[in-house]
Amino acid sequence: MDHRKQIFIYGRLRTNREVQGIYSKCETLPSLQNKARHLTYKVDQLKNASIDIRNAIKRDRSHKNELLSLATRHRRSQSARAVLNGVDFKDCPRCGKELQLHEANVCQVCGQMHSDVSNEMLDEQVIEQDLTARLKELDEILIMHESSLLTVERHLRETKKAKEVLDSELTRISVDYDSTYLSSALESEKRRSSLQQQLIDLEKLEILVQQIDYLSDKAYSLLAEEMQIKSKLSEAREHAEKDTQNLIRLKNLFLDCLLRAKIPGFSSDDIVEMKAPHFLPEVTSIDAGDLAVTSFSNLGSGGKKTLFKCCFAIAMHRLAVEIEAMLPSIMIIDSPMKNIS
Repeated sequence: MDHRKQIFIYGRLRTNREVQGIYSKCETLPSLQNKARHLTYKVDQLKNASIDIRNAIKRDRSHKNELLSLATRHRRSQSARAVLNGVDFKDCPRCGKELQLHEANVCQVCGQMHSDVSNEMLDEQVIEQDLTARLKELDEILIMHESSLLTVERHLRETKKAKEVLDSELTRISVDYDSTYLSSALESEKRRSSLQQQLIDLEKLEILVQQIDYLSDKAYSLLAEEMQIKSKLSEAREHAEKDTQNLIRLKNLFLDCLLRAKIPGFSSDDIVEMKAPHFLPEVTSIDAGDLAVTSFSNLGSGGKKTLFKCCFAIAMHRLAVEIEAMLPSIMIIDSPMKNIS
């Protein structure tokens, strides 16, 4: 079936509620019979559409597998040709007999003329790109077909159930309307049809419940994966915190930058601390004890704070150069530039 024809059919499909609306207001037997024939035709249409889509999926999958097989054989042929290209055969590779001499433009093994077309003219990258594009196109077509198949099968189920309800209505109307017993039975059949419609609606809700259960299970699996990743991250963090060689070197470089910048209040006997988890520098003077700590947060002078930050940035750059790490291409310091001489 042509794809455009399928789209036309799907666009004209009616849900079970719409089908019920067709015959809910009909009171004559011929009208219900016409609607029943219409639903039978719809069921046959949907069955044929489902078969056609399944055949299309089978053909596309076969085509995809064939492309993958041809690509594999092509790569193997190219590899073998590249390996044997520089081999100078003296004996037949199959029977071991000595090969006869041929002209320069004739193959020494098969005795055929060399082809004027060079194998190098085939661009392997172009072939791979074309193969990848074709496989991607086939994957998209398969996804589209599978989605269409689900839609057709869902409409087929709904149409069958609607036809069952309509058949029940036809049976009800076929009885004698004049009988009191049949009149009471008529009301019962109407109630039964209503209950059948409610059952159809509940079955639709069951699909939503199943989808919720599926998403809940998936969320639990993702939660377990998250816990594993957090555990690995914690182990990696502990392992990194044990390696303090680079941190000690950074402290020494930072103190050296402070002394070279000749910022007042710092000496070679000062102690630099960088504690987890932020690892921001804190400078403590031996004479002042633990009461006087210089850090980013308690520097009052804007100029001194800027120089303090610059020294820390330069120390990080010096360490990165020593350990051959990546260096940032730009540095921005959001501090006032006053009182700098």
